[in-house]
Amino acid sequence: MLGKHGIVFFLLFLLEMILLVLFIIAITALVYLLILRFFGSDQLKDLINYVQIILSVGIVVGYQVFIRAFSFVDLEISYVFDWWHLFIPPIWFAAPFELLLQHHYASEYILLSILVLVIPFLSLAIYIWFMPSFEGNLQKLMGETGNIKIRKFSFTRFWESIICFGQEEKRFFRFSSIMMSREREFKLKVYPLLGMALVFPFIFIMNEVMTESMESLTTSKIYLNIYFSTIIMSSAVHMLKFSKDYKGGWIFKTIPIEHTERFYQATLKVFLVKLYLPVFLLISIVFMVIFSWRIWLDLLVVLLTAILYTLLCYKLLNNERFPFTEPFESAQQAVNTGKFFLVMFVVGVFAFFHFIALVIPYGILGYFILLLIGTTISWKAVFSSREAKVN
Repeated sequence: MLGKHGIVFFLLFLLEMILLVLFIIAITALVYLLILRFFGSDQLKDLINYVQIILSVGIVVGYQVFIRAFSFVDLEISYVFDWWHLFIPPIWFAAPFELLLQHHYASEYILLSILVLVIPFLSLAIYIWFMPSFEGNLQKLMGETGNIKIRKFSFTRFWESIICFGQEEKRFFRFSSIMMSREREFKLKVYPLLGMALVFPFIFIMNEVMTESMESLTTSKIYLNIYFSTIIMSSAVHMLKFSKDYKGGWIFKTIPIEHTERFYQATLKVFLVKLYLPVFLLISIVFMVIFSWRIWLDLLVVLLTAILYTLLCYKLLNNERFPFTEPFESAQQAVNTGKFFLVMFVVGVFAFFHFIALVIPYGILGYFILLLIGTTISWKAVFSSREAKVN
């Protein structure tokens, strides 16, 4: 900015950044105060968590989507003020540049520039005024509410009755389901991955729409882009090892667990039906609308591939430990880049075999049968005789 636009632009931008930070801090604190006034700490923590998740997905996905959504050629933009612009802070902070650098002294630019100076300090003054009340309510964040209710999720009960065998595995299924639902740190790290898995296949379709007609798109094999939603699963499966309550893992050393492999099975099943399956079904519904019902067998092949890929990721990345028994702080140290690249490469191999099967007459049906047999045998082989470890 200093080299391109000069010292005045640079100093004005620097001043506005200071005012913007003051405004953001004050507004954020006031929002927290409002929430804490009427709700408990759990609601606030959930709100913070969901905002972080939305931002994580929005930054990555927004960059991919919006850069493809517009195509400007020799376009000139002129700004026309309207009264509702007074409620849009980014317009306030843009106004001083027009006022001081472009010498546009219209009343709307003067009014918006005044807001830049007044609102941040006014927000800060209000925050300071309510600070004693804010600090009192902020104590709610220092502890848990203590009122943890055990709910009987009909969704969980439904799935455990279908895909779990034996009471021990059903109990593990219930336990894993509760852990994934309550762990805010787990959600913060895994939900953005699921969001990207949901959007990435459509981003590549957008690229095709911009260059090809819709008719050629519906008859193409571009729906194989759905495999991009599977690549991200390796990182999500890796996070199943971690928990903020990892110290409670000692319990697994004391309770009589007859079949430790059932804990692994139950955890993976929860991940597949509660996290991956909703994403896959949503993508599949949209793809069926775009590419017609002809791809239903292809989607089943992708689903089987995802199950087999999940098993492979867990086999390579879980280090033979119980789920939820390692601290999140060790997540980065536990990363083996070579293994991650290997399992991601495997997705490309599956997609290649799928493409080859489409070329061969009745190849996709044969590939589906092979995958079904291979997944069944692999699942039983991996969990036949495994002993879990606890830190």
